[in-house]
Amino acid sequence: MERQITWTNNGIGIIEAEKRQGIAPAFLAEEVVEKIAAFHRSVPGYEVTPLTNLSARAKKLGLGNLFVKDESHRFGLNAFKGLGGVYAVSKVICEKLGLDLEKADFSQICSEENKEKIKDMVFITATDGNHGKGVAWAAKKFGWKAMKKSPLTSCRAIPHWQKKLWSSSRKKA
Repeated sequence: MERQITWTNNGIGIIEAEKRQGIAPAFLAEEVVEKIAAFHRSVPGYEVTPLTNLSARAKKLGLGNLFVKDESHRFGLNAFKGLGGVYAVSKVICEKLGLDLEKADFSQICSEENKEKIKDMVFITATDGNHGKGVAWAAKKFGWKAMKKSPLTSCRAIPHWQKKLWSSSRKKA
């Protein structure tokens, strides 16, 4: 059976051109960010990222306060790109289904009816790093497949928890 591969343009060239012209990319507009945040809030397990106070470091640097976002607990991934993976996968699924991502939420996208319409969809990422974990987790959450295809030059021992994530995301959830 021959399968068609659909490519999605990441738009980095457009963003770089906007930066050179001193223009903020459209996806950073406040109304766009709020719509994306609303979608993320619809994902089961979503929580606001905690801020960790680094008071000793702040004092050492002569600052009043210093806070860092702690994404290490997001969706249990120990990775900071979980939300990006969910959004990227959702965007592709919505395009395929003809849904408006700005109006859709997680439960609508992964309804049984929609799962049936695109049951053979597979998400492929070229990394087992933060982004790859986010894509695999999102695909698994939606009930679709994800695969990692890394160049031989980047192969290394994969920790046990990553093997579990990848192997379980290859099967329908």
